[in-house]
Amino acid sequence: MEWEAVYAFGSQCGVDRMDAILAASQICDEYGIDNMTAGVTVGFAMECFERGLIGLEDTGGIDLRFGSHEALIAALTQVAAQDEFGRWLAKGTRSLSNEIAGSAGFAMQAKGLEFGGYECRGLNGQALQFAISARGGCRHAYGLPARTEVGDGSRLTVEGKGEQVKAAATGRILCDSLILCTFPAHAVYDREMMAEALSGVFSKPWTLAKLEEVGERVMCQERLFNAREGLTREDDSLPDRLLIEPKPDGPTSGAVVPLEALKDDFYRVMGYDLETGNPTLALMERLSIEP
Repeated sequence: MEWEAVYAFGSQCGVDRMDAILAASQICDEYGIDNMTAGVTVGFAMECFERGLIGLEDTGGIDLRFGSHEALIAALTQVAAQDEFGRWLAKGTRSLSNEIAGSAGFAMQAKGLEFGGYECRGLNGQALQFAISARGGCRHAYGLPARTEVGDGSRLTVEGKGEQVKAAATGRILCDSLILCTFPAHAVYDREMMAEALSGVFSKPWTLAKLEEVGERVMCQERLFNAREGLTREDDSLPDRLLIEPKPDGPTSGAVVPLEALKDDFYRVMGYDLETGNPTLALMERLSIEP
């Protein structure tokens, strides 16, 4: 069982039965449903139900409460069958939060994509990565700063997070571009090895600076794509739960995400405009990207 499925159907929904989590994952596998999106969406609907924002008339009679493995399986079965409640639930967390008054603050998504299994309050780098990622709350696209900041003790700092997230993002982009598994990165191979491999393939030297530029260029082009579609700094956002509700427990109890300061640090490091969050003409010229 893959970790994100355990998180999405387990702790995210308050379900502690592994047989139910396995059954939920099997439903998603058989019907081609993303298990992280499904689990986070069901968990969001459970909170809406418990807060009285939706009722039995909305859920098709499912008593959609945290911890109910029966409710989890019933909801996913309806999604797969595209029954009335299932079709509605299949819209995903952001679309549902736009329809359910008072729910946007606890809709765990960025740019319409549900988060992977990382609590961002007390992980400033991971929070920043979720917010600025070109495709939203993906835990893969721009790396996992959480793995670095927990180890080096920097998770509550703001200064330096831009560099940390940039390094994680360019590293992940290089692994994906070279079709390398990201899990053994650093332990099995590093950027020097990547440069050596590319030098052999292309019969010309690839420097570490050249590799870094490739990662930057990909990030810049993704950012420009989003800018063309109308996205700006305001879209690099997180739900209010992470910004204004202090973390209730754990070693970083009381923490919230200082998002605007983190974004400023990241934009400066990347050479993006602080007001819009988008690449500047000077950056595009340096990266040989036509405006």
